[in-house]
Amino acid sequence: MREYRRPYIGHILHRTWTEDSGQAIDGLSLICGQGIAAHLTKPEAYALANRIVDAADKLPDEQTSRPAITAPQIDTSASRTQLRTNMAQSIASAPRARLTAADGTEEPPLEATPAD
Repeated sequence: MREYRRPYIGHILHRTWTEDSGQAIDGLSLICGQGIAAHLTKPEAYALANRIVDAADKLPDEQTSRPAITAPQIDTSASRTQLRTNMAQSIASAPRARLTAADGTEEPPLEATPAD
């Protein structure tokens, strides 16, 4: 399954990080979908923010950016059976991969059994 969502920092929380030694470090936790992406102290947060702003200034304006690639839209009102049928049809109509030898000549497809 292909993932279309970009990684994103969804939350910034004030948290105290406790080291293995027991030392508590006050800071900010940057939270993404997979958990904590980073824990930054105040000076680290300011330094990272400055670097992000500097990098963002180098990006082209949104009007000149290339169009975003969007995920295919799925009709959620359709039944699972209909979705499976549509998926099977799109897979069946997809171009087949060619098998080629190391020298580039095309090889015939291998026989498949039901166990495959």
